Amino acid sequence: MCWIGTCCYTRFINCGVNSKLYFAIKQIIHNVTKAIVRVNGELTNWFVIGNGVRQGGTLSSTLFPLYINDLVETLNGLDIGINIDVRKVCALLYIDDVVLAAESPRLLDALYNWCCKWKIGENYEKSKIFYFMKKRKFRSEYTFRLLNCHLNYINSYKYLEVYFNEHLDYEYNLHTLPLAQKER
Repeated sequence: MCWIGTCCYTRFINCGVNSKLYFAIKQIIHNVTKAIVRVNGELTNWFVIGNGVRQGGTLSSTLFPLYINDLVETLNGLDIGINIDVRKVCALLYIDDVVLAAESPRLLDALYNWCCKWKIGENYEKSKIFYFMKKRKFRSEYTFRLLNCHLNYINSYKYLEVYFNEHLDYEYNLHTLPLAQKER
């Protein structure tokens, strides 16, 4: 979450957050923008967090979705995605994770433009391409890029404890999900 000029203020007001609440939240965040991290058992020196909210912070899971609220509206406006029943689905969002679903790279371009507009950085290392296809079909050789970074293909993907593979074979889930339930 970037507190840059009126950018964030505009985003929250558009989501229905009144200005008093916005300024109260801003004050809370600015008063707790120092952090310390443990690396290999050793504590770092205190450092200032210049932009955003702390990962795992109390407000983080509420503020980030408010901040990116219109991303899905922007992506839906492109009328691209994958057809599921009678709806076209282009994105799945959960806290600070975004999963794009499309048959072309146009959604990546739209995501990049949206991030530039609202001054949000992408995590290129976590960004991957997951390609669904029928068995005995070959994966596209298209090179997907986000900005100038090449995005790697992956063969399987775990989303909210469900594993997907490129052929949408759920066999792995049939064996692992019941075991996970027994462990709880």
